[in-house]
Amino acid sequence: MHINRLPTQSIRPFDLIKVASMFCLVSSWANAATLAHWRFEDTAFLDDSSGGGHTLGVVGTSPTQVTPLPSSGNGSAFSNPIPQSGASNTGLADLGTSIAGNFTVADDGWMDSIGTNGTFTLEAYVNLEDLSNINPWIVSQYEYTDADERSFAFGVSRDDGGLRAIIAGNTDGSDRTTFESSLNLAFNRDYYVALTYDSSNITFYLQDLTNGGALQSENVAHSQSLTGSAANVAVGGWDGTKGPDERWRGLIDEVRISDTVLSSSEFLVAVPESSSFVLMLGGFSLCIAALRRRS
Repeated sequence: MHINRLPTQSIRPFDLIKVASMFCLVSSWANAATLAHWRFEDTAFLDDSSGGGHTLGVVGTSPTQVTPLPSSGNGSAFSNPIPQSGASNTGLADLGTSIAGNFTVADDGWMDSIGTNGTFTLEAYVNLEDLSNINPWIVSQYEYTDADERSFAFGVSRDDGGLRAIIAGNTDGSDRTTFESSLNLAFNRDYYVALTYDSSNITFYLQDLTNGGALQSENVAHSQSLTGSAANVAVGGWDGTKGPDERWRGLIDEVRISDTVLSSSEFLVAVPESSSFVLMLGGFSLCIAALRRRS
């Protein structure tokens, strides 16, 4: 076998620009996956920061905005600034133990890609204050009305505070599965939580922000299909007649929905450098080496 060996030469500035462009393109792909991102910021409490215009409305009693973030106690460990973006975190939503309300926004087709792609990621910062007689949901597209429309719900179990999810394979909810994890939330503690879904795996993520814990994950293999839905998207509960029994009690912040399975390096939380990050750096070095060998 004859192998062509290219002469070595110094890297050219234009080559560096091309490498930088590749990394910028990867970054733009990650940003394009965001369907909605509610940050509950000062002067923009209900706004969607993704630019999609999915402004939240209120169902029941309006949750309270807290701004700036508390200096101690509940909510004080929510990340500020936000890892990955560097944006300041200046506010959060308090759904408290006495507030019978949550947020919803109509789905006019902007959520269709999760049913088409069969993938999504849900993220939030949360602080749970109570579990009495409720099944608290963080973010969902799950409606209980005469015209049922059900897709997913992500929250915690009232039995033990463990992260859980419901995935529906049809809109009437008759084809659905509840998935439970052993990642449990304690009361009055700040957490980052996330859920990723694809056709064969659901992965739950939990990081204790109050105590500076590591990002924990638990994977569940599954065969449950996902349906698209025309139901409202809800934050801090779900939509419909059972809403009061399914609302979050505590704090919620930085709720983001993406239509792809994000890697931990793309999450809205600081994580240690993973092997994939090291591999990425190695790949970058190989790119530079390859460019040096070009004629």
